[in-house]
This record gives sequence, structure tokens and C-alpha cells, in this order.
Amino acid sequence: MVGYARISTVKQGEPLKTQQEALFDAGREAKHVFVDKISCAKWSRPALNRTLEFMHEGDTLAVTRPERLGRNVREAILTIADLGARGMNVRGL
Repeated sequence: MVGYARISTVKQGEPLKTQQEALFDAGREAKHVFVDKISCAKWSRPALNRTLEFMHEGDTLAVTRPERLGRNVREAILTIADLGARGMNVRGL
């Protein structure tokens, strides 16, 4: 399992620490947890890009909420569909 967490602001409802703890609790066998601290308005998500490059067929990407994978619902769905097409799974906690 590979984990990904993202926060947009320090005042966000689900703080980074909460996401990281949930990811580690869900899968202590996690290969890695990648983190972006970036506004959802930004197009660039360096840690998400590294996460997707790191993953291989058969891997599972864990996120606390699916919307962490995109700036909007459409983008999150496209990311999940892309992972599925590459033989990877997504697990929302």
C-alpha cells in the first residue's frame, strides 16, 4: 500500500497529522506516504505526481478521502480511473 495526503491550508478541517495517522493505522505495511501541502487551486501537485510514478501494477493507493486526489470531483474520478486502467487500486479510509 502507498499513502497520499494533502492539505490546502493549515486551517483545513482535516489536518495533515490526522490524515497521516489514519494512513499509517490502515496499513502499517505501507511502502511510503507522500504528502502535498499545497492549495487546491494550484495545478502542480509534486507529491501526487511522485506517488503515481512510485506505484506499480497491483499496488493500492490509500487516501483518507477520495477528493484528496483532485482539485474537484471530476479530476479525482479521472485519477482513480487512470489508476484502475494501470491495474492499481484506490482505498478510501
